[in-house]
Amino acid sequence: MISSSDSLSDSELIDSIYQKACDIELEGLVIDDLSPEQRQALRNVFVIIVLESQVNNGGFDQYFFNTKSEYEEDTRRALRIVGAVQHLNLFDQMIKLNRTSGLRLLIARTVLRKWSRWEAEFYDLPSLYSYVAKYIRDNPQFFQ
Repeated sequence: MISSSDSLSDSELIDSIYQKACDIELEGLVIDDLSPEQRQALRNVFVIIVLESQVNNGGFDQYFFNTKSEYEEDTRRALRIVGAVQHLNLFDQMIKLNRTSGLRLLIARTVLRKWSRWEAEFYDLPSLYSYVAKYIRDNPQFFQ
């Protein structure tokens, strides 16, 4: 997948791996020589970048609407693996809020206030890209 990550910027490295993950996750590309560990590592990158992109583009409402909560458990596991504990804690709160309120019931003032506050907290956290780049660089055996 990547021959040498040393010469790539974090952004280039993530883009390269994410594109491969998208080919597998979204396009159904079959790569026979990937180990289960490599497949899981690609999935980790995929679900974290989906979270980061969706929330930064339209908030958690967009994330839950577009993903239909399909990636929740994988995202929770991936955030834990890369060490993004603050992101995981916020994500867990948003999952609970989403499940109890339902996306279309976000009109309630208290729910909307929490939603907005937690989105603002998410935006204030370090970018998940830094966690993903470190994860890729620390685990090159999964991305060769």
